[in-house]
Amino acid sequence: MKQVLVRKFGHLAASAAFFAFPYFFSPKTMIGLCGLFAILLLLGHLIGLSRHHRVDRITLGEFYFPLGVALSAFFFLPQNLLAFQFGILILGVSDTAAELTGRLWGRHQIKSVHKTWEGVLAFFLVSLLIFLLFVWPQHPGTILAGLSITLLLTLLEGLLSFGLDNLFLPIIAAVLLNWLIK
Repeated sequence: MKQVLVRKFGHLAASAAFFAFPYFFSPKTMIGLCGLFAILLLLGHLIGLSRHHRVDRITLGEFYFPLGVALSAFFFLPQNLLAFQFGILILGVSDTAAELTGRLWGRHQIKSVHKTWEGVLAFFLVSLLIFLLFVWPQHPGTILAGLSITLLLTLLEGLLSFGLDNLFLPIIAAVLLNWLIK
């Protein structure tokens, strides 16, 4: 469990940094930093420095994470900061809540994707909370659309494995939110 906590702390810290990056860096610089981050992760993995990233399943999530952020930055910055940041919050906070809940309290396995129904429920509730706290105040009257977005993201997160959620969650969350607020 200690490795999971260290890995998820890194996941949260990286998400917090990427959330703030648009205030300090241009989209091109952010994309370059994501590329550098991915290269450093790959090098660390190849020379054995990434023991804290090891998990009990096949995954490329640590490499997909910066790629998902870079693609989100490419498509949504600078024109739609809210959509970009929403995707980053979903990736960082909801995904972390899902894994920790599933590992600590998960009793009902979804065997095909190494997840639990409890983790999926945590993902949904935290995603809905993010929507209500972060998006809804700026766009009142979007509760049903927000509920739909969080349900779709939860379904996606529940189906994806091998770390692909790190690639697709920030992009699809931003796409759905962008569609909602246009």
